[in-house]
Amino acid sequence: MVAARLTALGAEVRLSHNGEGVKNLDTLIPEFRAWTPDINVSIHFNSVADNADPNKAQGVETYYSYAQSKLLAQTMLDSFSELTGIVKRSSKGGYYKVSRFTDFPSILFETAFICNPNEYEWFMQSENMDTAASAIVAGIVAYFTKLSK
Repeated sequence: MVAARLTALGAEVRLSHNGEGVKNLDTLIPEFRAWTPDINVSIHFNSVADNADPNKAQGVETYYSYAQSKLLAQTMLDSFSELTGIVKRSSKGGYYKVSRFTDFPSILFETAFICNPNEYEWFMQSENMDTAASAIVAGIVAYFTKLSK
């Protein structure tokens, strides 16, 4: 849904995953670099509860490895939380493979906690999936708008 909406806005979008099985990040990383993207947004569900009660693990968070990606991470976090109503956790540094690019801004975008039954159910409703896709696109557009000012 996100790719189709960005393409409709005129963006060239490349997907590393599109519903198929698990891919090895070590083989994908050189592929990412070869694409020479303007940005890389790796969209995930956070699956790890940070305490014993999965109902308390909630919200959206973003991770970046280098300062050049901080604006993208914060803009995506703010936009997604505002437009979906999902709790805003934090944007913070994290040295994840999908965020370690120095040649373009790159983030790990954790949309919600899949272990939390409420967040899982929210995402399983088609209208909410639509809202989430719109919020991701809005965040990307907001990021490029901020860069152009």
